[in-house]
Amino acid sequence: MPSPDAHPFARYTAEVLRFGFAGQAAPAAPAPLAPGALRAARDGCLRALEREPRASVLLLGLGTGDLARALDDALPPEVTLVVSELDTALARAALAGPDAPWARPGGRTVLLADTSPWAHFLLWTLHGLTPATAHLRLHPQDQRHPGRALARRLFARAGALGPAPAQAPFPALTLAAILAPGDPGLEEFFAQVPPWATEVVALWDADAPPAQHPGCAAPVRHLARPLGDDFAAQRNAMLDACATDWVLVLDADERLTPQGWQAARDLARRGQAHGMGLFLLPRRTLHPDGERVLAGLGLWPDLQPRLFRRTPALRYQRPVHERLTGARGPFGVALGPSILHLNRLLRGPDAVRAKLAGFDRAGAGGVRHTLSADYPALAPELLPEDAGPGAPPAVTLPFDPA
Repeated sequence: MPSPDAHPFARYTAEVLRFGFAGQAAPAAPAPLAPGALRAARDGCLRALEREPRASVLLLGLGTGDLARALDDALPPEVTLVVSELDTALARAALAGPDAPWARPGGRTVLLADTSPWAHFLLWTLHGLTPATAHLRLHPQDQRHPGRALARRLFARAGALGPAPAQAPFPALTLAAILAPGDPGLEEFFAQVPPWATEVVALWDADAPPAQHPGCAAPVRHLARPLGDDFAAQRNAMLDACATDWVLVLDADERLTPQGWQAARDLARRGQAHGMGLFLLPRRTLHPDGERVLAGLGLWPDLQPRLFRRTPALRYQRPVHERLTGARGPFGVALGPSILHLNRLLRGPDAVRAKLAGFDRAGAGGVRHTLSADYPALAPELLPEDAGPGAPPAVTLPFDPA
């Protein structure tokens, strides 16, 4: 195994832990496991490997690091160990210990830290850590932590999305968007749409659609309705205007690459074949330039419910940070390609603050947005979008991931 510092998880963790909130208190030191509990946890993992050999062990929870050290000493030499921790302050303190197994050059153990269970799950999956290749073990302490429970549930219950039958057609697909005449980058927004799209439904925040609008390779229906500080109502009007069963939703500052468009089309085809109701698509916010992606602390994978089968029960709720409800399962989580979010590239800081102020106004005091000058950002190669040859383009879940 390469040096821990070279492992993608270690590099991801280093950038996430570089960022800390001002005044963040040091975590309370967890109590070490009692010797009997430590032995039982270690031996239980070893017995699981004897019964069902795996290439890796995923330890969900760090504690004092005592169980990770015990497993690093006891696991067969060919088995790798990934320690996943949701408490970044605890992980930051652990990395300060130079004698830890995850700091050992050429060692088998790596530490992955992020506050988001979804980030852990997608990173595991994209690096081939699934129930077929890895045993997931929970640290005995704090097993009821909600984030750990979700990560464990995702790992245990996610399945591969199968292919569509060879002769299955691609279903008709509408791109739907709510737009404002002053949105930057509208030419590029419409130019991204491939000619195979059935239609584009563009609902403008205005009394009437713009007299001049950008060209598009697919048919576009331009409609108008004042937003009125209610994003859910605007999106519901957008949905009501769609004519196809399958809908892809993008905002004015979002793009798909040509590969992303083809992946969305393929997901709709597979979803049609397997009775899927909704796919969550990962979204990458590019900042501070077009070469890095905001990640860590919930900034990635930023899963968005954007590709779905339209039904009468499907509605958006909440005036801001609207939530899509009423989707029928099974549900899917796409592994990539991601939606590219260009908000910070298309708008300067003042324009971004003005947009956030509009969200605050729509929230009527229930939400407040701030703009930080510093965020953790990663090179795109640390966030792969393909788990390798033969890997599924998405995983399926038997429960609503919302």
